[in-house]
Amino acid sequence: MKIKRELLNKYFLDIVILALILIFSIFIIFNNLGLSDVHEWDESRHAVNAMEMIDSGDWIVMKYAGVPDYYNLKPPLANWFIGISFLIFGVSEFSLRFFSAFFGVATIILVYFFGKSLRNRYVGVIASLLLLTNKYFIGVHGARTGDCDSILVFFITCSLFVFYKFHNSDFKKVEYLYLFSVFVSFAVLTKSVIGFIPILVCFCFLIITKNFKNILIKETIYSIVLFFIITAPWFILRLIREKGFLYKMIMVDVINRGIDPIQSEPRYFNYYFQFFLKTMIPLFVTLFIIGIIYYLIRKEKINNEIKFLLSWIIVVFLLFSFSKGKLIWYLNPIYPAVSLFLSYFFVDLKKYFKIKDILFIAIVILFFIFPIINIIHHNETRINELEIKILKDNQNIFNDIDKLYIYSGDRGHNGDSRQRLFFYLSLYTPGDVFKINDLTSNEINSGDYLITFDLNRGRYLNNLTEYELIKKEYNLGLFRRV
Repeated sequence: MKIKRELLNKYFLDIVILALILIFSIFIIFNNLGLSDVHEWDESRHAVNAMEMIDSGDWIVMKYAGVPDYYNLKPPLANWFIGISFLIFGVSEFSLRFFSAFFGVATIILVYFFGKSLRNRYVGVIASLLLLTNKYFIGVHGARTGDCDSILVFFITCSLFVFYKFHNSDFKKVEYLYLFSVFVSFAVLTKSVIGFIPILVCFCFLIITKNFKNILIKETIYSIVLFFIITAPWFILRLIREKGFLYKMIMVDVINRGIDPIQSEPRYFNYYFQFFLKTMIPLFVTLFIIGIIYYLIRKEKINNEIKFLLSWIIVVFLLFSFSKGKLIWYLNPIYPAVSLFLSYFFVDLKKYFKIKDILFIAIVILFFIFPIINIIHHNETRINELEIKILKDNQNIFNDIDKLYIYSGDRGHNGDSRQRLFFYLSLYTPGDVFKINDLTSNEINSGDYLITFDLNRGRYLNNLTEYELIKKEYNLGLFRRV
């Protein structure tokens, strides 16, 4: 009993802090999580992939509209989480985003422990608050969406945390090295080669600190073997199903994204630098820049903690700056490092100005009032589309449909368009849902249904004797082939 009481006293403050961070994180990240409709493109694509994975029982090949998906060629770990969530909670906007939100909260908690390990509890608390109030970590492709980036950020942060612990043990605690391999494996299974970011960061850090000679050769080989034991099975099974898959994945997810703007316009090298300056809270950006200058010009030698965080920031920043395809969520893996760096600098300012603990806590509370109010308001914003509302209000009309064709007439990116319409129609229709761009094909038979969300196409179909109008509301037109 005495030992338990001593342990409780020792960790009591940590327990209280973690409880507060957990409650706060859940409130902000999970609040109204299913309020908005499924977002266009990636989120709705993941949703359809997971639905078809469950329906077909095929958890190896991601499918869209019943065929292998060559737009989403990433490994399926994120889709497996979504599929599990669908099985537990049923298919909904909330269940689509559940595990992304879960890993977002887990990352906030992890950043607290990371900051505490770097220096003290102050660094951990401030870093977790900085990350929690970052709308780019929370929002677009973040913890409140059904995308894979929140899961990726968690595994990247885990990887770097355990490597830091391995380095701090003078490379003696090899269990951290093996954990590093495990978390990198999960990152790769989440988002392909982007999961190798921790290896690049650690490589950069070891060069800066001149510590390569301390890396254990035998244990490193074991960790590489462990990586392949975890990642290889899915790749092998996928290659067995389709021999040319690996080539397609490398071309689309690696080479094309590196040399081709893809969805974005061609953007200049310093695009992310300007994005960082313009969109982040000005006070945070100012302090971040001051912090960089402070550590570079001060007389004291830069410690390994700052070197590690700067390695993390620089590698991610340069990696995506050199890439031709630039989307704002590519920077998501950098936000835990930026939060930790800023919080470390805050505590250095406390030490430099000799601020007492009570005053410092008051300053921190005042400092975060506006960001917290802002992120809560941001999360309460409902993003909905009239077409989706019409579908939800009329979902019962799809109950007895065996075959439904979406007549988009628009190929859009990757030959598809209106991903979320496809998701909701697949959800409400018990039969099969297809996309069709050309009515002259012989795919549609008598008794099949066709739906369009374009007024001109609706009028055109209404004038054809072979199609019977079943339902019309705003720009939605549901027809049956007679």
